[in-house]
Amino acid sequence: MLGRHLHHLRPPPHHPQNQNLTKHYYLQEARPRIAEELGISPGELAGLHRRFEVVPGAQAQVDWGDEGRILAHVGIPKVFSFHMTLSYSRDPFCCFTTGQDLATFFDCHRQAFAHFGGVPMSIVYDRTKTGVRRHVAPGEAVPLHPEAVSFAGHYDFDIDVLAAYRPQGKGRVERQVGIVRDHVLAGRAFSSIEEMNAAFAAWVPLRRVKVHGTHGEVIGQRAARDHMALRPLPKVLYVVAQRHLRHVGKDCLVAFDANLYSVPARKVRPRQLVEIRATKAAVSTAAGRCGSGGRPGRRVPRPRHGFAP
Repeated sequence: MLGRHLHHLRPPPHHPQNQNLTKHYYLQEARPRIAEELGISPGELAGLHRRFEVVPGAQAQVDWGDEGRILAHVGIPKVFSFHMTLSYSRDPFCCFTTGQDLATFFDCHRQAFAHFGGVPMSIVYDRTKTGVRRHVAPGEAVPLHPEAVSFAGHYDFDIDVLAAYRPQGKGRVERQVGIVRDHVLAGRAFSSIEEMNAAFAAWVPLRRVKVHGTHGEVIGQRAARDHMALRPLPKVLYVVAQRHLRHVGKDCLVAFDANLYSVPARKVRPRQLVEIRATKAAVSTAAGRCGSGGRPGRRVPRPRHGFAP
């Protein structure tokens, strides 16, 4: 009987699933009515939730894991694991990184899309700083990071940010973090990120032949339907850029990431504020490329900017 009532807590099909405000107001109206039918208080009902399922290709969930000092013996102080799980099949993807910056975050997305062979219709996130510009009070619209919006538009998926204090909204991927630790990392020693990624890739076929405890099907068989329903990958990769404002010095150099880069002397003036766009490969402004990234502590002047070679 309870299950029959709990399905009313989900918005009907015409409600936008990625709009937390719609869900919030719908639940405000529905909970008292359902609680009265069940003969319990609204407070008791608030602690209940119903497991949901989705159609193939509809959703993926993303999360980070902190793997600590697993590579400290080779001089890598900290390792993180990036996880994406297809919600319909529970088909997993994981890769290991040494950082959680914006470029790394979306590079992991590209690897996940290549692994699955396509892009899901929506991706569920918690309120990570790589996806959300700032935290807001529960019930308020979440301001998304502009680079996340551009990346999602290029790959044609919707961003679904979880409401505050609702971790069960991405339980599939949170469960995967623990599974990977137990079955890929536990009891093993690694000497590089590449070795860790190879260990996960070798484990995936073993995972896909398992019968999942929730949906009761072989993960690989259900994953095949998931993969067929994914949206195609775009022909052109999206290059993620971190954007920063910097003042131009009297020598027409701007400081970024402990380096000094030149800007065109004829197009700027001292103390002018310019936007720096930094990718993993290059640093540029609206006036053009300033130079390539690299180790800190360098001066990177360019002759075309009026600097002697």
